[in-house]
Amino acid sequence: MQRVALCTLMLALLPACRDARSSEARRQPPALAPGDTSATTPGGRFVSHTIVDSGRTYRYQVWLPNSYNAARKWPVIVYLAGSSEMGDDGMRQTTTGLGAALRHGLRPEAIVAFPQSPRGERGVGRAIFLRLIMPITDSVLRNYSTDSNRVYMTGYSYGGSVAYELLPSVRQRFAAAVLVAPVCIPCVRTPDTAANRDSVYRAVAASLGKLPLWIFHGVKDRQVSVNTSRTLVSTLTANGAQPRYTEYPDGDHDIGERPFASVEVVPWLLSQKRAQ
Repeated sequence: MQRVALCTLMLALLPACRDARSSEARRQPPALAPGDTSATTPGGRFVSHTIVDSGRTYRYQVWLPNSYNAARKWPVIVYLAGSSEMGDDGMRQTTTGLGAALRHGLRPEAIVAFPQSPRGERGVGRAIFLRLIMPITDSVLRNYSTDSNRVYMTGYSYGGSVAYELLPSVRQRFAAAVLVAPVCIPCVRTPDTAANRDSVYRAVAASLGKLPLWIFHGVKDRQVSVNTSRTLVSTLTANGAQPRYTEYPDGDHDIGERPFASVEVVPWLLSQKRAQ
């Protein structure tokens, strides 16, 4: 009953994500020249893939490290980009956040999957994105030499909100998650009374269970209040979870790449294994 109530609340509060998306859209990712696939990075290469949903083909990217070979089982990181990276070009979602960190020299010993959210008003693009993420993850697990006990979800802003919505139903598939300036839709739209606020945060925390999480937020974020992450982390802790939490005192909303450039985050993520 608790999960049903949470899902109903999330559907009712989808406009919050559109509000954050409209603010976030003021950022512009690096422009892509016509025909630019940006196929290589210092530590690996992007490989284009497609998936069909309801008769329509969607493009996504898989980043492979230069050291990739089928003789070992590789962990998989799924990255959900922000709303400015929506589209159908199949590449823009790799230009910011974790993708930007890879382009700037990050060399994780992992495969990284980059689904791209289609555009779409009234939540249509979001609904499609939610349908695509797990089939894309499963396709990567099938087509490459992977370790199903070391699959991780990461997301920034809009991508973080999608992760919050998706993880309750699939958290047993993931070993850990890293969320950067994430939009917790029920949290940001909670009626301003203590009882309502506590109830919503408890429901979100319960839906995430004890999945290892590392959440990042900028204190100066004017698009997604840092208080949402602070309160959710404290509620998760009260529920017996052990989330990690990092604030950037000088950070605003545009911190998508910063955590992944840290020397700690990717090693921590890759050290987690799915509970058996």
